[in-house]
Amino acid sequence: MNEEEKLLVKEAAKTVEFFDSTDKIQTEASKVAELIRNSQHCVCFTGAGISTSAGIGDYRGKSGKWTQQDQEKITNSDLRPTYTHEALHKLIDMGLIKYIISQNGDGLHILSQVPPDKISELHGNVFIEKCELCGQRYERSSEIKKPAHAKQCHLCGLSHRTSRRCTEKGCKGYLIDTIINFKDNLEDEIYKKAEDHASKSDVMLCLGTTLLVSPANELVEMTREPQTIVICNRLASLF
Repeated sequence: MNEEEKLLVKEAAKTVEFFDSTDKIQTEASKVAELIRNSQHCVCFTGAGISTSAGIGDYRGKSGKWTQQDQEKITNSDLRPTYTHEALHKLIDMGLIKYIISQNGDGLHILSQVPPDKISELHGNVFIEKCELCGQRYERSSEIKKPAHAKQCHLCGLSHRTSRRCTEKGCKGYLIDTIINFKDNLEDEIYKKAEDHASKSDVMLCLGTTLLVSPANELVEMTREPQTIVICNRLASLF
């Protein structure tokens, strides 16, 4: 091969997919299960990869699933949690996983009955809107649509305001969606809770994420020393 071909092969190698044998998956899964059973504060960090089998693709880009560019009406009855979501809910219920930090805005963790106080949805939830003034949050049964004339955000360039107003007595502030688009700032309170649990964790279980999105990915390395970080996705299963 010439030098150009060598560079092309080297670049392609960065995204090559490896498929483990069933025996290897079972062996590694047993090791991970033992880590979770023996942990004092296991935290799960989830990304878009756990929702792809529910038919959900990218949802935070300018033309993503959960922006106003998407004209398809979505309701929470159209979305069903995957086996992964249900398994995580069970592990939360059993007390084996103490907290979930999610980069997903699809609401599937909440639909699988994960208690709101057991999860930080860093990038928002498509079924939740909040008041600009008082911060009161409202859960909806369908995707929150924004009118075309809604005020544009100076950070992401998209519209956050919905057509509703806050119903808290004496407020009447504008309601906005909670989706964090690229360039938007994360909600301080939600991120702080994620930080608190990440720093307490002795096992960090990462599912379906490339760990490339900042500042969310910084939470993973906050786990206590000696760090035990499990990464499980389509490209890797390592710990």
